[in-house]
Amino acid sequence: MGGAVARTESTRRGGSFCRALLLTLLLGGGLGACTATGTGGVPGEAPIVASQMEASPAPSAAGQSTPSLSTFTSPAMAVALMVPPASSLPPADMSVPAPSLLGLSSDEVSVLLGKPRYERREAPARIWQYADGRCVLDIFLYPDKNDLRVVYAESRDPRSLSAMAMAPCLSGLATSRTAGFGKS
Repeated sequence: MGGAVARTESTRRGGSFCRALLLTLLLGGGLGACTATGTGGVPGEAPIVASQMEASPAPSAAGQSTPSLSTFTSPAMAVALMVPPASSLPPADMSVPAPSLLGLSSDEVSVLLGKPRYERREAPARIWQYADGRCVLDIFLYPDKNDLRVVYAESRDPRSLSAMAMAPCLSGLATSRTAGFGKS
């Protein structure tokens, strides 16, 4: 009789394991489907991620190379940075498409958007922040030969701090710059 009890407990544990494994596979597949489209959640707009660029490792103080920026991206981050539904976003103005930031030098960004409102250094990166009443844009620049290059950018609503479409934010900031509102 003792053997029957052991088999029952073993069966229960095996069943729990199978259910947990099935749940893990279903959730993993569901999250994978969220990122499989490659749109970053915004229809008609390519995602701006570091894995699209080859960031050259910069030597650290100890002489070792730092990992490329692509090491810092993950599916979990992609899910966390999903933008709100398109109905809550301002109309897209495609005069300055978002992917045009990737690969720009620091001088090219300055010509397009002017001097950043805030500049932060986190070796080896520099983060430039631009803002107006409609959006906040963070641009991440990393060393590339003798210059800094944009490897990642993100935009958000200044009030709710939720992610928003890159194109309208970038267009608004560039328009403000050329109209004289963003000049420093």
